[in-house]
Amino acid sequence: ISKDPKNAELFYHKAYSLEQNNQLSESLESYDKSLQLVPNYFDALLHKGLILLKLNQQKLSLEFLNNALKIIPNHFDALFAKGKILTNLGKFSEALPCFDLILENNPNSIDSLLYKSILLLNLDNTNLSLSYLDKILEIDNKHVLALIYKGKIFSKLSDYDNALLFFDNALKIEPENSFAIYNKGLVLSILN
Repeated sequence: ISKDPKNAELFYHKAYSLEQNNQLSESLESYDKSLQLVPNYFDALLHKGLILLKLNQQKLSLEFLNNALKIIPNHFDALFAKGKILTNLGKFSEALPCFDLILENNPNSIDSLLYKSILLLNLDNTNLSLSYLDKILEIDNKHVLALIYKGKIFSKLSDYDNALLFFDNALKIEPENSFAIYNKGLVLSILN
């Protein structure tokens, strides 16, 4: 870098290497230097946004991810991170298009299907949410979170027998899963 201090790619590679070694603040500095030289350097924008997300600086992360998406609008990692941030911020309707775009290109992306299902559940669209959970379970019939969320939906619909069935199926796979135990406990407390 000292021989070529105006080479944005060298700063990017240094930043990426630091990121891989979990030296996040040093990595951010190198991404900044890369972006000072080339403001629309997609990979630097993306990775800086992803690091900021790891550091729980969601709103700042969103700025960098949005700038990256202006360059490559359907990039999987940028869309997924943006959708995750918007979900965390409670902006469910704004997050949905991120996962829609991902699923157009990767219809079997289990994580995207799960996020979309959770968003739909939060938007009170239980039937469509269930259909996405069913798709996940077609791909992986032992997907614990999909089983738990199906249980949550049946609980929300006051179908407690089916809710318990799905929580029990999740607990057969992961007996110590606190999310499944908690939700099963909620249903049992309603029934008692």
